[in-house]
Amino acid sequence: MKRNQNRESSGYHIIGYSLLKARAIPLLLLFSAVMITSIWGYNRNMLYFGYALTAISITAYFIIGMRYRVEKSLKTTSEHIVYFPLAGKVSSIKEEGGKRIISVQKSFLDFIDIRSPHLLCRRDTGDLIIDEIELKIIFTEGKIKMFEEESFKPGNIIGMAQGKVSYTVELSAEHDINLSVGQELKAGSSVITMLEYAPIIEVIDTTIPADEEG
Repeated sequence: MKRNQNRESSGYHIIGYSLLKARAIPLLLLFSAVMITSIWGYNRNMLYFGYALTAISITAYFIIGMRYRVEKSLKTTSEHIVYFPLAGKVSSIKEEGGKRIISVQKSFLDFIDIRSPHLLCRRDTGDLIIDEIELKIIFTEGKIKMFEEESFKPGNIIGMAQGKVSYTVELSAEHDINLSVGQELKAGSSVITMLEYAPIIEVIDTTIPADEEG
């Protein structure tokens, strides 16, 4: 149980470490500004330069923090529901060849966490696929990083998306959806579609009976 909890929280740790690395440069600039104003503060030009560098570094520090925001208030997930993996806004909904295609745009300041849409999901060269219902999630534009070792428990963090990102959700037009263009979406909470049944997840028992050991 403890191993599963650590697995679920590791996505937060990866994103937190990425944020720390991204903030290293503003922190170095702030340190430099403090040194400049302390050592050459008697020189008016250097003093003003130090103040300007301080303002730039603090602004950059907070902007970077806004870019790495993670959604933490998720609803309890259900095996009957397929969720959107990434926050954003529905930009279009159309039908082509018996498929319904939902296009989503993530803005610069939307939450960056990519979450598992369903336990039956799998990766395929960066795309997310649920074979049982012929659903495919394709990231078409933007900087995407997937965490290879993360589980697909619904709502679990499986990657992150920085800056502006576009993706599409392709599913059969037979699936009912309750979406509209312009609708705001939350990763791991907003619903793509409902399943009519709880999928059967095969669990392989790898334990060895006591009488067969040794």
